[in-house]
Amino acid sequence: MRFLERERATVAKLLPEVDESLRKLSLLELEGPGDPGLRLFRDSGAPGLLVPAASRGRGATAVDALRVQRALGGRAPSLAVATAVHHFSMAALAGLRRASRSPSTTS
Repeated sequence: MRFLERERATVAKLLPEVDESLRKLSLLELEGPGDPGLRLFRDSGAPGLLVPAASRGRGATAVDALRVQRALGGRAPSLAVATAVHHFSMAALAGLRRASRSPSTTS
């Protein structure tokens, strides 16, 4: 089995243009000043990776998102770190929103 094969297949399914675009760039371009990785990520709709499809997101599962992160890390390590922080923040905000909607169990 090829290294990261499942991960790249998941990226191809959820973010078809991302892996191909990153593959065309050198590691020095992706890790240097003014790197295009974040712009590629943003323009692909990837910030909505974990947002349900019904809310105009990509509707990825947690396992899908993990595979995407591993694939990104194989191409652009700093992009993977930055996007992991983004996804963590989004999950925290979603959790706070859910908590604010549920009835309080305290008096």
